[in-house]
Amino acid sequence: SNGAVIHSDSWGDDTEAYPLRSAEFDLWHREVPWSLAFIAPGNNPSKFYEPANARNVVSVGGTWTDNNSNLYSASSHGASVYFDGSDNLKTTGYTGPIGNGDYTVECWAYITARNTNGAWLFQIQNGHNVSNPNGIQVYYRNNSSGYKWAHLTNGNQFNTNTVSQLNTWQHVALTRASGTTRLFINGVVIDTQTSDTSDVSSYDDITVAMGYGGRALTGYMSDFRIING
Repeated sequence: SNGAVIHSDSWGDDTEAYPLRSAEFDLWHREVPWSLAFIAPGNNPSKFYEPANARNVVSVGGTWTDNNSNLYSASSHGASVYFDGSDNLKTTGYTGPIGNGDYTVECWAYITARNTNGAWLFQIQNGHNVSNPNGIQVYYRNNSSGYKWAHLTNGNQFNTNTVSQLNTWQHVALTRASGTTRLFINGVVIDTQTSDTSDVSSYDDITVAMGYGGRALTGYMSDFRIING
């Protein structure tokens, strides 16, 4: 008999005016007094966007982000990281659970400019940017017919006929299932290698957005992950 209705809403337009939407929230509360709306005030900590400025709602802001609309303008897959062609992410001492079994290494990539010598999305190997590449790697190469995707597994390089694209999101995945390694671009297999049972558990260095010879990515990356099995 003493129940209530609680619901949450996002903010509306980027204005602090009191528009019809704010008025309708107040009208709803007057007509349904056992309800209460929690509304986000927006992404700018110095503003109070509608309809969070209604008189009979609760405005809740747990976190805030930079109001610069260009911060992640290229990303349509959640928060991304921008690489300017000279930087990268590294981790050392990774104790990977992959071994010689099945795995998936994947990410989203948005290339904004070419590196003349090609660029790496990721590598899992012993050492960063070493002269004798090993482990698991995915990158695009510059050859006579375009900047085409390639991958390296256990020191063996495999080239493809698929050209990497500029200024568009591409999903890239390298998988191994029952000894067969496949490279996917946007869900389409572009290379298949069989009889791959190499043990990759000893590779303990991960580099994202840079590879052999300092060939660094210019663009955005998102959702990089390693899946065992």
